[in-house]
Amino acid sequence: MKQCKQCKQIKPFDDFHNLSKKRAHLGDGHVARCKECEKTYKKSPEYRKSQNERQKLRLRFDPEFAFRKRKKDKKYAQTEHGKKVHAAASRTYNQTPKGKVAAKRARKKYQQTQKFKKAIENYRLNNSEKRNANIIFSNAIKLGKIKRPPTCSICNIQCVPEGHHPNYSKPLEVVWTCKECHTGIHWS
Repeated sequence: MKQCKQCKQIKPFDDFHNLSKKRAHLGDGHVARCKECEKTYKKSPEYRKSQNERQKLRLRFDPEFAFRKRKKDKKYAQTEHGKKVHAAASRTYNQTPKGKVAAKRARKKYQQTQKFKKAIENYRLNNSEKRNANIIFSNAIKLGKIKRPPTCSICNIQCVPEGHHPNYSKPLEVVWTCKECHTGIHWS
């Protein structure tokens, strides 16, 4: 029989978890809390906080643990569930001010790579008609030949609409759409 540290009840040894092999020689070989109290303690916020702090310290001072954790995290990230969790966390982070700054920095860095420059060059070669129509249209707006309306012609919301070319051979004939409607047209 043993008294639980938390609930102060005297219970049989079967109601207590055994200590790990390294610590089995200490005391009576059982943990201080009964199984029920241990379960509620491990669900508590202070336990999670202490575990997070312990893990941070271990990651900082134990290179072998850090290596194993990175390996385990990498393996988890390749599973379907890991991909979903990562995508959701990324979406949440990208909505924060810090995430927006990081995304902008990453875009700028990517735009300086050879891969990006080659992709732009390939796009311009493969889509010369689209590019020419967009250049003519942009110049017409800048020179004041075309006036931009204040609303989207599809959903009628107040915005700064974009010009959608239904036919690239007629660069000055456009449908004025908001960004969402324009994306919807191209992806539908």
